[in-house]
Amino acid sequence: MGTLGVSIYPEFTDCSELEQYVRTASSLGFTRAFTSLLLDRLHFQGSRSFLAPEFAAAWRMCADLGIRLTADVDEVVFAQLGCTPDDLSPLTALGIAALRVDSGLSGEELARLTRNPSSVLVELNASELMVPGLNDGSLEQALRCIRAQGDLSKTIACFNFYPRRDTGLSAEDMTDTIALCKSYGVEVSAFVASQTAPSRLHAPSCGVCTVERHRGLPPEYAMAELFSMGIDCVLLGDVSASLRELKAMARLNTAAELELPVVYHTWVPEALRKRLAALALFSRRDQPEATVRATDTRGILLEPCCCTARTAYSLTMDNRRGLQYMGEVQIPLKDLGADPAVSVLGYIHESARGLVRFLRYGGRPFRLVDYNNVCQEVQPC
Repeated sequence: MGTLGVSIYPEFTDCSELEQYVRTASSLGFTRAFTSLLLDRLHFQGSRSFLAPEFAAAWRMCADLGIRLTADVDEVVFAQLGCTPDDLSPLTALGIAALRVDSGLSGEELARLTRNPSSVLVELNASELMVPGLNDGSLEQALRCIRAQGDLSKTIACFNFYPRRDTGLSAEDMTDTIALCKSYGVEVSAFVASQTAPSRLHAPSCGVCTVERHRGLPPEYAMAELFSMGIDCVLLGDVSASLRELKAMARLNTAAELELPVVYHTWVPEALRKRLAALALFSRRDQPEATVRATDTRGILLEPCCCTARTAYSLTMDNRRGLQYMGEVQIPLKDLGADPAVSVLGYIHESARGLVRFLRYGGRPFRLVDYNNVCQEVQPC
C-alpha cells in the first residue's frame, strides 16, 4: 500500500468546494497534498498571488486534517515568505510541512536546508535532476552531499507534472531515478491525472500527470503502475477529481492484488467471469517468453470456442482439447497464432495494460475483473 495525495489550487477552486474536496480525500485515506506558489510568477492563466487570504486558509485546513502539505517555491517566493536557509519556521507557521526546491541549488545548499531546526522536509525535483543511464548525475551528487553534510531523513523527491500534452515523461526513463532514491532511503512521488477535472492549469490540454502515457488513463490504474514501479506517493495533479476516482484509488491502493479489467467476448458465460474474478492468480516464476501464464485455474472445464488468433494482451484459456492444461489462463505478450486448444475469452482493457509487465516472473498477484462491472465515469479529452 502506497501513500495518496491531492493537489490544491485555491485560486482555481471555490473555497467551500476545495474544503469539501480535501475533507473527502482525507476521509478516504489521502494524507498528502501539493500546492504551487509559483503559478502567478509563471503566468498561468487565472492564477493569483499566494498572498491572497484563501491560500493561508487552505494550508491551515491541511494541517488541521493531518495532511502533509508540500509547497513549490523559488528564491523570490522563499524571500517573500520570510525564510532563510537556516530558518524555515515561517513555513511551519503557515501549515506547510515540505518545501519543494525548484531552482538550481548546489548540493551544499540543499544539505544546509535539510539541517533546518523546524523539521521542514526538503523535496528535490526528481525530473530536473535525473540523468538517465548516468550514475554520477546531479541527483546522485545532491544525495551524496546531503548524506555527508545534511539530513537524509528530511529529504524527499518528486517528479514534475506536465499539464501540456505530449510533454510528460516515459515511465522507463524514471526507473533509474526511482532506484537511486530508494538506495538512499528517500521517498519519491509522482502525479496522475483526473479524467473528470476541468482543465484549469492548462486549458488546451487534458490531465496533469507525470507520465505521458497516463494522461488519458483512469487515475487508479496509473496509480497502480506507479506504485508497482516503486513510487512511494501518488498525487492527483489536477485541481479536483471525482468522488468515483478518489474512491477507486483508495480501493485499489488497499487491494492485495493488481486488478486487471477484462473486456470479455459475449460468448463467455457469466459464471466463468465470476469464477475468475474470485481467484487471486500468479504468473509462473519460470517466465515464458511469449505469455503471462497462470496455472492455478487448471481443471476448469471449457468447451472449444473462439479458437482465433491470440493478439497481445488478449485473455485466453486452454479448452478441453488442451487435455491436462485445460483451464490454464494466459495473457500473450505478443501476437500469437490460433491454437485449437486455446479459446480467446477477451482482452485486457487498454487502461491496465501497463500493469501486465509486473505480473511476470510471479512478481505480483493479480485478479481478473469484468470491465463491464467497473464504473468508468471517464470523459473524453
